[in-house]
Amino acid sequence: PTDFTARKGEPQILLTLKRVKATDKNSDPQPKEMPPVATRDEELRKTLPGTWGHKNEDWLTMFTLNSDGTFSSRRSYTKKFGKLFNEDVTSSGNWKLAEGVVICTVTASTDKDSRNQVFSYRIRSITATELIAVDQFGQLRREWKTR
Repeated sequence: PTDFTARKGEPQILLTLKRVKATDKNSDPQPKEMPPVATRDEELRKTLPGTWGHKNEDWLTMFTLNSDGTFSSRRSYTKKFGKLFNEDVTSSGNWKLAEGVVICTVTASTDKDSRNQVFSYRIRSITATELIAVDQFGQLRREWKTR
């Protein structure tokens, strides 16, 4: 890196770690246990179903995860030029959750290149209204829940 900074809105994170001696009275020599993956997946399965939105400079994507393991999505161009020459892309398929990763398989799509594609998203955090995940390309995604 050319510098050690992290600005708001950029994908970099500045993390400062401090070594704590085991004899320090404020330290906890035993690492805190993480919740079992199965428990986290069970919680995620309850929170994930619904319609989530994602927008970048070219597309607005609305993605509905159903509790039965199916999904549907609609991707629309956000720029006037794109809207003029491109139709919305609708897709559907199946999704599953494995160790905090949502895996989606497209079974039908108006975009022939999307059919039979598999996409994955590792969930970093989720609330009732917001989801932050890393996609299969390593890109951070921020989704908002619409319903």
